[in-house]
Amino acid sequence: MVNYGMFFAYWARDWEAEPAALIERVTRASDIGFDIVEIHCDTLLAWDADERARLREHATAADVDLTFVTTLTEETDISSPDAAVRERGA
Repeated sequence: MVNYGMFFAYWARDWEAEPAALIERVTRASDIGFDIVEIHCDTLLAWDADERARLREHATAADVDLTFVTTLTEETDISSPDAAVRERGA
């Protein structure tokens, strides 16, 4: 079976998301048949552990898998020959 996913910002005007807003996007994705919601990692950095757990629990209940993406720059390039640069990207 092929799984279909969508990027979390599809229903947004920016890349940020409060916990309640992201939970609503997971619900919407599930309701229309998506199996996966991909989230930009930076969005979750400001959340506390309880907020992240609530999102994970909601996604599980909605039968939606969460995947994550990030943006790397020259300063965070994980393929850099410089170990310090790779470390910043990890």
